[in-house]
Amino acid sequence: MARILSSKNQDLLDLIRRISPQSLTELAEATGRKKPNLSRTMKTMQRYGLVEVKQQKNVRLAPRSPTSASN
Repeated sequence: MARILSSKNQDLLDLIRRISPQSLTELAEATGRKKPNLSRTMKTMQRYGLVEVKQQKNVRLAPRSPTSASN
């Protein structure tokens, strides 16, 4: 769990809350992280209930923190 909540990933969660990205691509651009790595991180965080990854109408996946999932 400590690896998942590294300072880098805590910053990532904070960014997700602040900008509510509309896609993983948008989040990758905002963070400078590669999309495949970010996707793996999101899947891991989702398993622990730290984020929700919702499929949008146009098939994009949009990460959300559980507290901002209603946005």
